[in-house]
Amino acid sequence: ITVTSASTATAGGPNTVCRSATPTAISLTGASVGGGATTGAWSIISGGGNLSSTSQTVTPSAVTYTPAANFNGTVTLRLTSNFGTGCSAVTADRIINVTALPTATAGGPNVVCQSPAPLAIILSGANVGGSATTGAWSIISGGGTLSSIAQTATPATVTYTPAANFSGPAILRLTSNAGSGCPAATADRNITVTPLPIATAGGPNVVCQSATPSAIILGGASVSGGASTGAWSIIAGSGSLSSTAQTATPAAVTFTPAANFSGTVTLQLTTNAVNTCVGIATRTITINTLPIANAGGPNSVCQSATPTALTLTGASVGNGATTGAWSIVSGGGTLSSTAQTATPATVTYTPVANFSGTVTLLLTTNTINSCSGTATRTITVNPLPTVSAGGPNSVCQSATPAAITLNSATFGGGATTAAWSIVSGGGTLSNTAQIAIPSSVTYTPAANFSGTVILQLTTNAVNSCVASAQRIINVNAIATATAGGPNTVCQSASPSAITLNGASVGGSATTGAWSIFSGGGTLS
Repeated sequence: ITVTSASTATAGGPNTVCRSATPTAISLTGASVGGGATTGAWSIISGGGNLSSTSQTVTPSAVTYTPAANFNGTVTLRLTSNFGTGCSAVTADRIINVTALPTATAGGPNVVCQSPAPLAIILSGANVGGSATTGAWSIISGGGTLSSIAQTATPATVTYTPAANFSGPAILRLTSNAGSGCPAATADRNITVTPLPIATAGGPNVVCQSATPSAIILGGASVSGGASTGAWSIIAGSGSLSSTAQTATPAAVTFTPAANFSGTVTLQLTTNAVNTCVGIATRTITINTLPIANAGGPNSVCQSATPTALTLTGASVGNGATTGAWSIVSGGGTLSSTAQTATPATVTYTPVANFSGTVTLLLTTNTINSCSGTATRTITVNPLPTVSAGGPNSVCQSATPAAITLNSATFGGGATTAAWSIVSGGGTLSNTAQIAIPSSVTYTPAANFSGTVILQLTTNAVNSCVASAQRIINVNAIATATAGGPNTVCQSASPSAITLNGASVGGSATTGAWSIFSGGGTLS
């Protein structure tokens, strides 16, 4: 009895290869038969492909297997031995894993604008596939930074930040991890950083706060770098622009600060879009607080031949100002000081003699940050009414003096009435009230008074101003005569001359003349 060894078959493997459009033949090394078996034959159980031989061969390890083009998955090959003497054939299976190739999709392209402070770009759209499970980014050209250069399962969440002020192409590469038995996959992503147009805003400007601010021409502003126009906008502060539209001449646009605004104004000049990019620049306008001048007033005074100095009370400076100086804008006159002074309220102003009309004075503060405050004070010099008292008059002293009509008295210059008063000399007036016809008033001297009487005619007030004039009445003392005598003499054919001694004149009389009233005779 011959006892034959049982047949054995060893298929070898397993093998792992990468999917391919032109797959390479795999040598089925490690395969063998033994025991009572002397040959083995290969067959494909699943997965397709081709065997270089399906015949029984004493060298099954020399057979090759070629996967189907572009196939990935599991291939099962079977090695079947021949029958040993009195024994059954045996089989063994060999597994070949055809792995899908790793794939990498970088996404993009991206187009962004040059910036001094560029924003991070999320690399959305990137992924890996096939047998790859992760991907890592690297920078091929163009500089910049990546938020991660490590292998990651989510390469689409990585960000790329261009270098500050860089413009041009940047190339990023996504590299997958290596699949089983397969090389890593790569893909490039193009990012174009477009040069920014250039905006030049000009400035800065420094102006003074004002209730009626002047427009500021935004000179020095320009655009370039492919831009053809620029538009202004107000970023901070208050005021108005003459134009907010895109214009080829941004330097001709004006900015007017808001009335009484002080502080910092920020304007922005934005170019038109060039390849979706715009350039911006800012211009600063500093509006310094205006010192405050308070001129006081107004004042109303009366015209005068000898005007009185007017103290400019109520004047002051503030809001940083420490002094103020007065000047005459119109109307003439004189100031006691035109220098800067810490006490402008003590300065005096004297109108021109006999001037009437409006005087304008200007109070100007000292300069603070190139700014000075001003204020005006109006002084109205009202014209005086006119008046004429008439006269003079001369009358005789009397025990029963007669009333004197004050004719020729007149007024004008806006006055509508006038009133008489006695300045000196006594006596009585028929009316001391304001009346429209002062020439109808009478004056009666005091009984037996002699001397000078002064009467005054005063108008009613016109704009707080009155005029007055005086009338002189001379009350002359009455003349007196003393004849002397009597004399008694004897009749004579040749009478002697009688000296008229004891005769005199007085009062207002300075001389006397004799005349014969009756009885005849002769006077020397």
